[in-house]
Formats: sequence, C-alpha cells, structure tokens
Amino acid sequence: MKSVFNKVLMGISINNNIEDNELHFLLSANRLISDKHIDMTLVNNYFVNIIRKNKKIKKFNDKALIRFLSRKYLIILYYQFKNIKISSLSFLIHLLFYKGMVSVLINTLTYLLQKKVRI
Repeated sequence: MKSVFNKVLMGISINNNIEDNELHFLLSANRLISDKHIDMTLVNNYFVNIIRKNKKIKKFNDKALIRFLSRKYLIILYYQFKNIKISSLSFLIHLLFYKGMVSVLINTLTYLLQKKVRI
C-alpha cells in the first residue's frame, strides 16, 4: 500500500507518514468513508498540504486540483453527516468546504442555464 501512495504523491514532493497513507487510503473509496469516523480537520489539513505542494511543483492544474479536492471534501462530509459521525461544526472553518459548495453551485447553475430551466 505504501508504495502505491508514494508513486502518486512523490510527483508533488509529498512524503506521507503511515498515518497519512492510511488517511489517503481511507479517503480513496466512498465505501470506506461511509464506514468510519473521519476527522474533517485532518482531511482539510491533508488536502491543503497537497494543494500547497502542487502550487510549488505545478504538476496538476491548480484550479482543477482544488475543485477535485473540494468536491471530495464535500463527499466525505456528506457521508459523515449521513452516519451522524460529525460531533462539531468544525468543517465550517475550512476553506475547502466553501470552495466545494461554490463549485457545486456553479456547476448546477451552469447546467440549469444550459437547459434553460426556470428557477
């Protein structure tokens, strides 16, 4: 498992420790996310670290990476709420929550405008 994560993350100079690798593995599948309590602060910090490293290396498009990680953040948050595993509203202080929400809203509005659906 460690070698798989290292190959992907080494491209942006991220050297995960064992806990980071376990978090990365857990976040990789919605089935796993739905079965576990996940600390949203850890997720935020992990994703922000990936974004910061990528800004230095410029391996991935910054906007696309932020959009992807923001949406993944919302998916994780959804499963945590679905299973009533969030004990606080700490996610509200994370910028990824807001970026994810804006991304979803923009996509929804764009879709509605293209289909000329009346709101």
